[in-house]
Amino acid sequence: MENTRALILKSLILLAGIMSPFFAWAYETNTHEALARATVEAYGQLHSGTFVSMFDREIVRGSSGEDFGSRPTNHFYDPVNNRGLTVWRGEFESSKQWARDTEAQGNYNCWGTIICFGTHVGYNDKWFSSPTDYSWDRAVYEYVYGDKARAAETLGHILHLLQDATVPAHVRNDPHLNHNGYGDADPYENFTGQFSQVAVPNNLQTPNFIGLSEAFDFTAEFTNKNFLSKDTLFKNYSSPILDSLDIKNGFVYSRFGHKVARAEVRINKKAGEFIKEIEIKFDDENDSVASDYWRVLSKRAIESGVGVIDLFFKEAEKERQAGKLKAKNVSQAELDFKETASKSFKVVKKLYGSSLNQEEYDELLGASVATAPALEPEPTPVTVPPQIARDTAPQKIEEPGIVAGEESEAPQTPLEESPASATPEVEETSIEPIPNPTPFPEMTPPPPEPPPPPQSSPSTGGALHVPPPPAQEEQAAVAAEEEATSTPDTATSTPEVATSTQETATATSTSQTDAAATSTATSTDPSSQATSTPALTTEFHDAPFEDSFDNFNSLGWSEINTRYATTSENCYSNACIKAQTGFNVIAKTGTPVLEGGFTIRGRRHIGFRTAIPDMFISYGPSENGEYVHILDDIPDDDAWHQYAIFWREGPAGLKEFCLLTDRTDPVSCSWFSTKVNDNIQNGIPIDTIRLDANVSRTDLGDAVWWDELRRL
Repeated sequence: MENTRALILKSLILLAGIMSPFFAWAYETNTHEALARATVEAYGQLHSGTFVSMFDREIVRGSSGEDFGSRPTNHFYDPVNNRGLTVWRGEFESSKQWARDTEAQGNYNCWGTIICFGTHVGYNDKWFSSPTDYSWDRAVYEYVYGDKARAAETLGHILHLLQDATVPAHVRNDPHLNHNGYGDADPYENFTGQFSQVAVPNNLQTPNFIGLSEAFDFTAEFTNKNFLSKDTLFKNYSSPILDSLDIKNGFVYSRFGHKVARAEVRINKKAGEFIKEIEIKFDDENDSVASDYWRVLSKRAIESGVGVIDLFFKEAEKERQAGKLKAKNVSQAELDFKETASKSFKVVKKLYGSSLNQEEYDELLGASVATAPALEPEPTPVTVPPQIARDTAPQKIEEPGIVAGEESEAPQTPLEESPASATPEVEETSIEPIPNPTPFPEMTPPPPEPPPPPQSSPSTGGALHVPPPPAQEEQAAVAAEEEATSTPDTATSTPEVATSTQETATATSTSQTDAAATSTATSTDPSSQATSTPALTTEFHDAPFEDSFDNFNSLGWSEINTRYATTSENCYSNACIKAQTGFNVIAKTGTPVLEGGFTIRGRRHIGFRTAIPDMFISYGPSENGEYVHILDDIPDDDAWHQYAIFWREGPAGLKEFCLLTDRTDPVSCSWFSTKVNDNIQNGIPIDTIRLDANVSRTDLGDAVWWDELRRL
């Protein structure tokens, strides 16, 4: 029923938009373009490269094109309730999800499979083929595989959505429908319509995002907690709180120093007593409040935009290494053909036999992921200090507060391969991303080394992620060289003895560097500070909750918006929970624990389009208090991974957190005192876990599983 109401509302809005395009949805078109130009200029001041400057017009055009048709109904994101625009019991997709939803964007002008008002992705159409698709994946795909003008325009659409997250009405569920000045106009948006030029602010603090979701959370949470819309003046949300703010000179002031609202204070005498009454209004006749809002929020829009452009180039480099989006760009007809052919092969092999196995046959069908083409040259090898090693391509060293730069735009020469080594096995292993590749010092094969211990996955770091420690192979080589230098007798021995010594030094240094890595990792995020790992004094055996998920919801899970179901298929142990098609949200609150930890198993598989997991921990429900977005990705390898989460009291009065992947020893932790936007003070315990999952089509293989939530 709610989906039907949303459908009717969107149809009426689209019809009204066709009749007259003057709905005031957020910033005016000229304001979006001005912010986009300032973002491009700011990025150019901080980074080298030519793409952004060459395609600045396309980026600006995309920033205004996002308001076409009915798209603005998906330009709201309430970070407190994790939802989009909600009106008349109908709920639209949030801008946070819309930005990543290739399927919805490609078919946004179609309802169901029959009623369409334009082009959409058909049965024989490639996944990245719709002219109405301006999603994040589409931007990365087009940039890596050829149409960079389309990539730039799509990036402009993403910047538009991020700019809307700096409009208080758009993050506080205030729809403010307005037509030609009639209706519920938003005073802040009316005020900002005058800005066609925006100068780059001074002292930009550009964030270092690890994912697009984090960018939306960072921006929307700041706006929601520190600003008001006309219809949410100190109501509907827990922040800002009037009693905690200063009232002076007729205005309410925030802790950041900007005006929050107009306050008219009166002293009235009632029943012989003088009573102080405060009347709150959004603004005065001089737009004093709106002016302060614009000063702060326009800067935040530019800062977040620069961070997203930097993230865009990092994601493009990952795609070149792994080629996941390229493998995804097939039609439903091709997927059905491959599935039918694969099933047929199983039958034929069973009846008549075959020298091929199933994996080899699927590879012949093109089911395996192909390596993405190299479009740009490898940068000249440079010596990168261990503390700034990255899991992406080598980047230039910049001053503190400057985010990573854009790569060169010159055509890239593909790597030459030896004919003798050009076998299918070599190509299969070549698709794995290699952090910070450096040339071997010699062409002779290196001596065998013991396998390195498992590392915390850089792709699943959540909001607390930092760059991974330096490659252990490099540290091992350095340790071996130092060992050889310090022992002349060994260094001058026969080659066989020298080789043995190097192997011993390598094995020794490998065990040493694992512990050393925890004290060298740093973060470029200006709002968080990595700390070195002191001697552990906390036993992390306490946890607020446990659940085997064998009998889901028997232990007090709160069903916020859940389609999770218990299943016994593909579980880690006995039964587990599996997200169903749609948006799944559950939360569990247990005994508050000041310092502790827990482990949980997670698994993800993309069979059709989308399966996006998220995990939050907090004190109380995350929508009501401070929380940490601890996990926002699980590898798409259809395998179970174990995540260990720890928290403890930290320095400077801020609680510290740690996330490990496929290991549980807190000695390996790199501790952090904050997520991107919020701090959790010492003395505040953790008692709540929240598990989210956004899944496109469970019936076609998209899935997220959770299992074995345990104390350590």
